[in-house]
Amino acid sequence: MEPDAIRPDRDKTGRQKNPRRGGSENSTTKMSSNSLSGELPCVTSEKDSAVSDDVRTCTRSFCMNSTSGHPKCPVPVGDESVLATLCEIEHICNQLRDAHPVITKASITLFDAVLRPSLIVSRSPLIFDGSLGLAGCKEYFENLRRLIVLLFDYANTLKPIADLTPSEKISIIHNCVSQFALLVVAYHTVRNTEVVSSTILLPSGHYFHREKPVIIIEQCEDKQIILLESRIEIVKKNILDVVLSPMRRLGFTEIEMVALKAIIALDPSAANLTPHSASLLAVARGSVQNALYAHLSSRLSPAEATSRFGNLLLLIAGLSKMGAALCGMMQLCRDLSMNIDPVVDGLFFNDSC
Repeated sequence: MEPDAIRPDRDKTGRQKNPRRGGSENSTTKMSSNSLSGELPCVTSEKDSAVSDDVRTCTRSFCMNSTSGHPKCPVPVGDESVLATLCEIEHICNQLRDAHPVITKASITLFDAVLRPSLIVSRSPLIFDGSLGLAGCKEYFENLRRLIVLLFDYANTLKPIADLTPSEKISIIHNCVSQFALLVVAYHTVRNTEVVSSTILLPSGHYFHREKPVIIIEQCEDKQIILLESRIEIVKKNILDVVLSPMRRLGFTEIEMVALKAIIALDPSAANLTPHSASLLAVARGSVQNALYAHLSSRLSPAEATSRFGNLLLLIAGLSKMGAALCGMMQLCRDLSMNIDPVVDGLFFNDSC
């Protein structure tokens, strides 16, 4: 054997002392774990979380289907621990209830709402089953208030938003309130209705139907009523076609929903944020996007993962479009002097947020 052929990583017979492949895999695993802990300031870890052990135990069982015993979500690996934490936050916020009845005030400020969201409306159970029948304008505003409370709870739980000042939280909530509400309603509607459905389920147990008019009880002139009814019908139809139909076609999953919800909330372009806060949100949002893509890549071919990732981001575009339409409808209600409580009015129309 020539001296040049002797390699320090092999013995005299030519056998490799330390197989490179195994070492590379261990190194990759360690690197993934280290980068995970260092690059995910976006969500609370179990060490940081202020939730009780009972809540954590309840949350871990959340991923188990109560009827079949099979997990709803696969066991997280690598970057998917981000998505598992988002599922945990989702469960915590959905299960929050008021320990004691809260007397809602006739008028509260947005700063009051940040500190005590239940001042807006009590944390009633989220029942997306349509069992209470057709919704009217009154039920619409009641459900909107409940979804706003859910958003305040979410903002107070999801890091780094939870660590920001109250005024910055209000700006973030103002920036995403319509998209957030539509995403929650759309996801639960798709999950709880047939493949082809003309209904939009609300968290109170009421629903809207494509073909059935919304009941308006406010005293308005006939022309104003006709104008408002026309606008409502257009918004309902577009929500069904622009948001719900693409979700059904995709087979939108819970993990994808919690990821999109975080991406919507963690928007560094929200007004009145300090550069430091905007930077934190940008890093956190990037972490969630990377985790979502890693989740898709682990289950699909590269081409399919890229395509699905793009289609999921297009859902956000549809939510933004319908969110703007919803704001336009709310503006019309405001112009018609309909009763809109100060918190809803402030979140939708206060440009100083």
